[in-house]
Amino acid sequence: HPLAIARLRHAAVPPSHLLFTMCSVSDAHALSDAETTYLYLYRLGVPFPSLATSAALPFASCNVKCTHYPPHNPFSSDRLHLHSFGHHYTMCGVHGNSIRLHDLIVRLIAATAMRETGCAAHLEKGLGSSTAAGKKIDAVLSFANRTVFAGSTATAVMTIDVSRLCPLLPSHLQTAARDAAATIDERAREKNAKHLTGCIGLGRAFLPIVVTTLGGIGPPASRDFLSSLFANSMAAERAAGGSGQLTARRRSDFFRSIMVLLVRKQHLATIDLATPLARPAQPPPPKPSSRRKRKANANAAAQPAASQ
Repeated sequence: HPLAIARLRHAAVPPSHLLFTMCSVSDAHALSDAETTYLYLYRLGVPFPSLATSAALPFASCNVKCTHYPPHNPFSSDRLHLHSFGHHYTMCGVHGNSIRLHDLIVRLIAATAMRETGCAAHLEKGLGSSTAAGKKIDAVLSFANRTVFAGSTATAVMTIDVSRLCPLLPSHLQTAARDAAATIDERAREKNAKHLTGCIGLGRAFLPIVVTTLGGIGPPASRDFLSSLFANSMAAERAAGGSGQLTARRRSDFFRSIMVLLVRKQHLATIDLATPLARPAQPPPPKPSSRRKRKANANAAAQPAASQ
């Protein structure tokens, strides 16, 4: 089945394996029993027992504010797997769960870059990816000790934009079942089309970072860049006579932190948004039109009368 194939392909994208690698972890990386259950069920593609429909509650929907599957438009039979496997809730924007997870990942990357390289990281100012388009990226990293390339021009400034992706949603499923890398590369191309030219025009390099709901990070160049944030620390540790093990552990902990954030926040979103139903709700009444729209409608209605 395409869903099973896509899940297997994307579960193999590094560093999604880290939460299954046996090692000692800090309390910050320790998952609760409920979060661990979520991790295994989501990775294995087992329907969540807590989301199962029943004779008493045969329907399911997302939150009333969801634009896709509100209670008056619950999951149809051919889309019910988006509920029972939790796919929809990993990306739904209601209650800000998705954007908070995105922002936590961006802040983690910025804090790690500052600690390991001594760079300056800007998360609020100077985020425009061009001088005119009004588009923004997530972070600007200004390095004092490394050079990256903006087109053919060397620069010390790297701009990054983090994008979350659920490859198991219908819009990505067919591509994801064929090739995990193609799914990630497609999102990266969208980000490059949006930001790359403008960033180069500003003398900045640009790097899209795609994080999937199964824990994969890509494209490979983006994953390599994140690993390279630890290069100076590794060199310093080795020069001081160390084995590099301490830096390697920090690097693993960094990627593991992203995996933990994914599990915790996606689990929380599923609990928060999933809604069992005995029957579909009544559609909400249409919103009253604005005063300006009512005035325009009244004028339009008056014009034919005046012409007669």
